[in-house]
Amino acid sequence: MRILISFLATLWFCTPRSPGQEPTIPHSTLLFADNATWKALYQSVRPNEENELRPLRVDPSLQTLLDAALQDADFLRAQRPVVRLLMQDAAWHAFDSLASERDYHEPANRALRMRLARVIAVAALTEEEIKHLPATNTGAAIGNDKKRNTEFDVDLPTDLLEKGSDWLQLTYKNLDRIALTHEMSRRGRSEFLLFVRFPDGRKPLEDYLRSHNEYAVAEGRRRDAILNFMAVRVDPVPPIPKFPAHAQAVLLERMLAISDRGVPVATPISRSLAMIDFQSAVNSESGRLHNFRAAAFRLSPDTLLGKETNVHLRRLKEREPFTGETHFPLGLQQCSTCHGGGGLLSLTGGVAGMILPPNRAVDSLPKVTASDTQKWKLQRPEFGLLRGLLEGLDLAK
Repeated sequence: MRILISFLATLWFCTPRSPGQEPTIPHSTLLFADNATWKALYQSVRPNEENELRPLRVDPSLQTLLDAALQDADFLRAQRPVVRLLMQDAAWHAFDSLASERDYHEPANRALRMRLARVIAVAALTEEEIKHLPATNTGAAIGNDKKRNTEFDVDLPTDLLEKGSDWLQLTYKNLDRIALTHEMSRRGRSEFLLFVRFPDGRKPLEDYLRSHNEYAVAEGRRRDAILNFMAVRVDPVPPIPKFPAHAQAVLLERMLAISDRGVPVATPISRSLAMIDFQSAVNSESGRLHNFRAAAFRLSPDTLLGKETNVHLRRLKEREPFTGETHFPLGLQQCSTCHGGGGLLSLTGGVAGMILPPNRAVDSLPKVTASDTQKWKLQRPEFGLLRGLLEGLDLAK
């Protein structure tokens, strides 16, 4: 039943689009500007920003390109850590895409993965290099000066990561991970951190979390009984706690890197940021009333590569396609598909096809605490395939 629900949700959200509908998505123009071979490889294997879930095609020309680039491996080794990170991230995406295909055992697929593993190894950073990567400024973004619809008129908080601010970082109890469907959409190459703030400060938020956890435990028992067709008595589920008006939530996505020890490590670089402000808004074009305002931001590789600014996030346009839990061709207006409620449950989801823990009780954490996505990724089958290849290259030993 769970597989059928997930399949139907995928069909609903991932309807193919014709080539004429594809927008132009900006990508780095600076990366490998002085090396045509490595530049071509990066462009061939990098994630498609509009739809990261689109599979990589097994192409003989890609193997030729990989061989040519690896003959000049010293060029990549000599690059700045941030350049090596972006190349590794693209190669890691391509490896996971190929390893997740049904024909992953075919010689052509395996040949590409062997070469991609070499790129990942050549690009690997030490943990000291990872720690000193340029941290993303989560309080500013490119495109903030552009006019925007009232429904998407949300400003980034400047105190999100400051100690002592009213923002609380939350994670699932006994799991130390959050946003599991988002995490799966990236195949564990990013970690997701959830922050929530109430307009009247921390005390009301802490009181709310106690009520939420009472509900989450009872709801988890009820859900387990239903999914397992258990004819047992289940305690009544209390009412769903609602957020107060003007409560705010931020989901911060941070890149992971594979270190020179062959393990995933969290970086200070944010791949994306999504924000919801629970105040009603009327769409200034359609006239429709919405329960919240939303905004999304994405990493801008060129500003990350430059040294003039630490503003690395770019505000997404209203109808710009992006990958959240899945592919959203219509952009920000599809956020309410999964997050249409008025409380913490609306942030953790609950529609068909979403990944949920046994119960959705949460803990608050000191800011900024890394999630256990790194440990989860280590246990994934596609990482097992990669780790075996890295061990043969003197990594992960």
